[in-house]
Amino acid sequence: MRQVFYLCGILLLLVWHPNSSFAQADKLTIKVQSIMLTNKQQQFSITLRSIPSSGFSWWLSDYNPQLIQPLQHQTRVNTSKLLGTATEEIWTFLVKNMAFVVPQQTLISFNYARPWRLEQPANQAKFLIAIKQVK
Repeated sequence: MRQVFYLCGILLLLVWHPNSSFAQADKLTIKVQSIMLTNKQQQFSITLRSIPSSGFSWWLSDYNPQLIQPLQHQTRVNTSKLLGTATEEIWTFLVKNMAFVVPQQTLISFNYARPWRLEQPANQAKFLIAIKQVK
């Protein structure tokens, strides 16, 4: 019985310790990556890893619809039968012709959240899209 209390005490310390991964689960991580596009490659894809069994998935949260058009969202399922295995979410976009009039940048943002808690994402991914016409 004494060992059970001892084990419970250790588990409580692990969960409530400020450096514990459990305590840091609510911290938001923002990743920013750059993508360079030209008029010779107007379609592009962004691949984000997710773990659907956790209830989380990626949600498109912000983009400029005057410059970029979302074309498709698909999930590439991992063939492993293990629970908690990551899958890939592939987002395909098209840069509109009018975006190439002048060199410019735009931002695409995604939130990694559960559908019932979209206002509190666990993670964010941002992509800086540089658009330039080449001859």
